[in-house]
Amino acid sequence: MGDFSKETTTKYLKYLAPNNAEVAVLNFLKNDKPKVDALIKEMGLSELLFLDENQFNAQLSKVLSIKGIDNETQPNSITMSLNTILYGPPGTGKTYNTINKAVAITNPDFVAKDREELKKEYQRLREEGQIVFTTFHQSLGYEDFIEGIKPVLLQPEDEAEGVETILPGTANAIANTINYKIEPGIFFTLCERARYRPDVQIKRFQISEDQFKKAQLFKISLGNTLRSEDNEIYDYCMENNCIALGWGGLNNFSNLNESETKALAKDKGEGDFATSCISKFIHYVKKGNYVLISKGNYICRAIGRITGDYYFKQTDEIDYCQFRNVEWLVKDVAIPVSEIYNKSFSQQSIYKLDHQKIKREFFVKSEEEIKKEIAAKPKNYVMIIDEINRGNVSQIFGELITLIEDDKREGCPEALDVTLPYSKKAFRFPQPSYSRYDEYGRQEC
Repeated sequence: MGDFSKETTTKYLKYLAPNNAEVAVLNFLKNDKPKVDALIKEMGLSELLFLDENQFNAQLSKVLSIKGIDNETQPNSITMSLNTILYGPPGTGKTYNTINKAVAITNPDFVAKDREELKKEYQRLREEGQIVFTTFHQSLGYEDFIEGIKPVLLQPEDEAEGVETILPGTANAIANTINYKIEPGIFFTLCERARYRPDVQIKRFQISEDQFKKAQLFKISLGNTLRSEDNEIYDYCMENNCIALGWGGLNNFSNLNESETKALAKDKGEGDFATSCISKFIHYVKKGNYVLISKGNYICRAIGRITGDYYFKQTDEIDYCQFRNVEWLVKDVAIPVSEIYNKSFSQQSIYKLDHQKIKREFFVKSEEEIKKEIAAKPKNYVMIIDEINRGNVSQIFGELITLIEDDKREGCPEALDVTLPYSKKAFRFPQPSYSRYDEYGRQEC
């Protein structure tokens, strides 16, 4: 097998690199030990060299008794602690070792040949959003970490979705003015991503490579998600297989070309932004194009394919009159935009997405990939906080300092939730994707 040195006729040694011992041991267990076990069985030495279950338990009890631990309460598997602090003087490898631990948690099956390969996997997991790295400092606050009210510089092309002080149809009046919006912080965003569990319809959703290359995707808002009464617009569209636009009022733009559409809109008092939205909705969005229905800037509620041309319709159920028919491919979901697009959604009512920023792997899947996705276990997510002692921990975490304890997380016996002060939403820490046991052997979550 190579790399083994013969000490005696019955003893062979393999020396592992001391500078990266953990990776070397994992490599040995994955690559060398199965070959050794196979050789032992081939030579008929299994009974001599392998322990049976009783012998193993006896040896385990001996080790645990030395450590002062009752063997009867131990789980059969080892899991990572949910909260880990690495401490020590500068230069002792705290930040260095976070890479090893983060990769081991987020991709436990990965075994690196060397440090360079480990760092490549770490970088990949960061780009995928499974690992987030941040540094605490004196200027970092609750508003950056959890959620806060942030200023928004509104332009004519922006709409009011998510900005409570602005009403639809007033975009020209508020151009270049400051308004405020509740924005999620880095930790809240990671928790939402970790909580996301794709349902079967999302896992099975796919288009071909050729369809993806030709695809044009548009983001569309169906009402203002901050107003509960606007939910009826979304519900109506889902039930009637259509999308609707609020701009344009009671004006019928049927059988008009683009210039005529804009002329009529302006003649009826629509501003530049509203006129642009109407034109895009009627003339730019084509049959066969895909539409993503947003809920704010960070959530996708539905995905559909345009199946019909523009039509005007008045209904008693909603106030909107401008429609397009749609085949809904995925609906009534809450997909983080980061799963689909390498950028948060804009506040515009309707606009075309940049094809270069669309995540191909969300749309293009083979049947084999779909099967693997359905069978796959939930992903683990890790936040690395460097220099945690340099920040005001109680100020940064706020009321969430209680929820971070292992047994207070979602799905655990002592689970708690808090109401966030800005959004007024109930919040819990996401449930881990593996089980843990407390010091008495009780399963926690």
